[in-house]
Amino acid sequence: MTTTRATTNLAYDDDGAGTPVVLLHGLTFDRRTWRPITDRLQGAVRSVAIDLPAQGDSAGAPARPKRSPLRCTRWSTRWRSTAR
Repeated sequence: MTTTRATTNLAYDDDGAGTPVVLLHGLTFDRRTWRPITDRLQGAVRSVAIDLPAQGDSAGAPARPKRSPLRCTRWSTRWRSTAR
């Protein structure tokens, strides 16, 4: 497993190869929430667990609840473009 901080300042774990599966945690958790799942996948897919801004090891301010789903989509899209 590789733990990295992307240029967007989002920390993430990148494990396995093949079809990428992006895992986003709930607003009071961090990417470690997904560790039991990624361990069971045993590298069968490329699992990428991201810490949302101001959660876990990621920098930044937390998303405003009113716009959280849209911001999460934007962050994950931005992350995908920088993590290739």
